[in-house]
Amino acid sequence: MVPSIRLTKWCYGPIRARQQPRQSEQDHRLQLVYPDLGMATIDTEIIFRSLSFGYSLDGLDAVSSSLDALPFSLDSRAYTGGALLLAGFNLSHILGYFSGLALAPVVDTEEIQPFTGQRTFVRNARPIVEGAVTPSVAIGTRTTAESTILFNSPTAMNSLLGWCPQRSNGQYTRARITLPAASVFSHIEGVELDGDPAGYR
Repeated sequence: MVPSIRLTKWCYGPIRARQQPRQSEQDHRLQLVYPDLGMATIDTEIIFRSLSFGYSLDGLDAVSSSLDALPFSLDSRAYTGGALLLAGFNLSHILGYFSGLALAPVVDTEEIQPFTGQRTFVRNARPIVEGAVTPSVAIGTRTTAESTILFNSPTAMNSLLGWCPQRSNGQYTRARITLPAASVFSHIEGVELDGDPAGYR
């Protein structure tokens, strides 16, 4: 638990009966649970608390190429590192920190049957996202509850009315919102559908 940012972290490995996991099977999955956004899953080998590295004199070029333009004096503790970070090794055994730009989020809505007992033709979908982003929407459909969900190709939101044009027909319908990596947004609330009943077959 990280109470200061309301974040919960789990890392768990495979469970196999009556055998010890081999080295190649000791992969873990990191789950980040956000109260407002849901859950993100990242494959890792191990996660741990780490401290940031300090700067060498040569490394200060990454801060500024001019000594006079440095924000702190050279003897400042700002350059010694020591900030607490969440770190981990990926499946290629490479160390990384969870402090970079956001990954590309993918959010699926719940499945609905807009017109009871009938198929639905969806011609437009409007993603409801708070933030300066350009989301795309793909519609997933299936004929029966036992069928496999099939998604069409995602379409970008147009700037005129905010719709993502669609041509989708199915008994059960759901939507998938995707945003570009490094997007800055506050909420993904859902998708508004524009469609009509399409009969029973």
